[in-house]
Order: sequence, then structure tokens, then C-alpha cells
Amino acid sequence: MSLLSEGLDPIQLARAYGLRSAAIVHDLIPVRLSHLYDASAQALYGRYFRMFANTDLIFATTDLVAGHLRTHLKTVGLTVPPIVVVPLPGQFAHTSRVQEASVKRRPDDPLRLLTVATWEPRKNLSRLLRGVHLAQDRGGLQIHLTLVGRRDSYPEHDAEIEAILTTIPGATARDRADDRELAELYKASHASVYPSCDEGFGMPVLESLWLGRPCVCHAGSAMAEVAPGGGTMMINMADDAAIATALTRLAAEPSLIDQLTNDALARPLRTWDNYAADVASRLQLASEPQTPSQRGPAGRYQEAVR
Repeated sequence: MSLLSEGLDPIQLARAYGLRSAAIVHDLIPVRLSHLYDASAQALYGRYFRMFANTDLIFATTDLVAGHLRTHLKTVGLTVPPIVVVPLPGQFAHTSRVQEASVKRRPDDPLRLLTVATWEPRKNLSRLLRGVHLAQDRGGLQIHLTLVGRRDSYPEHDAEIEAILTTIPGATARDRADDRELAELYKASHASVYPSCDEGFGMPVLESLWLGRPCVCHAGSAMAEVAPGGGTMMINMADDAAIATALTRLAAEPSLIDQLTNDALARPLRTWDNYAADVASRLQLASEPQTPSQRGPAGRYQEAVR
């Protein structure tokens, strides 16, 4: 992005030197939810996503993102390059995967939840906090939520979150945590909650599973692709009542946490080595000599797409 802000286009620069180019696209949120950004950011992101029309190959993190990019480029009248979907891994930093369940939660223990998300409106933190408050009110349940994430230039939204936090017993927030601290926070929790309703992937869902903690997450957007497979509770995160109902179940049924934890531990998860190997193999395929049937109108390699 710094190159673009200086008026440079790295894709065109590569082409000027006779190089082919590939790009990784994680999401199109800046153009799909442009109202969350100021005019200068909207202009910069507009140039950024138009740039991808000139690449030879694009890697998208999910089918959802691939579809969003195709739609956007067609809408602005640009060519859609070959797009392949290579999902991100679940591996958390350099931390070994948790292999065994921790001590089981006793019925009289508070339900300890962890949420890792920036304070952006689309991350849905206000609704999550209202859901926690509602769950506590319903049955006098003890639910302790720890929120980890930096504020992100939305002062009115920040003030709303801070105000709700003061009304929830056992709720705390911290701006940042390094990988070691974050792993310890997951270890101290019974489950995580990822409330975002709009993502290009939703990596915190899989990272939670990597660290042996089940995750409550949205049943739509990219999470609908990422979360299925065990260890997750998928709900409508756009509904305060649905959030409260899910958290009430987790707090009132310790055996549910046990089952979800076992499912998380048993679930296969990709590593960064897996991801790198997938990308490298696609690049190798794209670099092989082209036959006439593989050449499109612009001479680009016609990669099979999902």
C-alpha cells in the first residue's frame, strides 16, 4: 500500500521488467464497506483492487473472496485474471498445536471466554457484549469475557464498547498481547468467541482450535467456509438473543464445552508449511510453458479455478 500511496503500481513495474506477477487477496472489505473509510482511503483502496486486473494469477483465501473480486473487477469494467482459492492455515504463530484437553470446567466455575478482534464496527463487538449481558441476566450465570484487540480510529464506537463493558461483571479489555501472552490467554479460557459477521477468512476461528479451544462464531460470510469441521458453534452473530442463547448453553452445560473441545483437538488443521507448498505448486504450474489451448486473449495462463 505504501507503493500505491507514492503513485507506483508494483504490478506494472513487474511487467515493465518482463516479469509475471501473482497476488494474494484476503478480502474486499474496503470497497464493499467503503462507508467505514474516509475519502482518501477509499481512493487508495480503489486503485489497489483495480491493480489486480493486471496480474497473471490471484490467490484468494476463500471462495467468498474469489467471488467478491470477480464481481468487483467486472463491475468496474476490468479483466478478471485466473483466480485460485488457497485457504489460509490454522497454525497459530510458532506455537505447537495443543494435543490434549485441559482440566475440565466444573459446574460452579465461571465460563471464561476470549475474544480477539480489533475495535472495528464490522467486528460486531457491541452486539457480543450485549449478548453476554443478556445471558448473565437470564440465569444469573457467571460469564467472564476477556477482549483483546486494538482500537481502530472509531472514537464513537470505542466509547460505546467501553460503556457496555462497565455494565458486565467479569468483562475486561486489553489493547494488545504478543503471541506468547495470547497463547496463555487462550489456555486460561474455556472457549473463544469471534463475533464478526463480515470476513474474508476469519483466522481467529482456526487459531482458537489450534490452541485447543472451541470457538463460537458467525454462521455466514467466510466463516461458513472456514468453521465447519468440528470444534465450532456456528450461530447468527447478528442477533443479540442468538448470542445470549449460545453463551447460556455453554455456561449451563459443561459437557458441551468438553465435546466441542474434543472435536477441536481431533480436527485436522493446515500449517503454514502446507499453505506455502500449495502456493508454490500453483506458481510452478503457472510458470510451465503454455500450449495454445492454455493461452487466453491476453496470453495469460488459464489456471483452473474453483
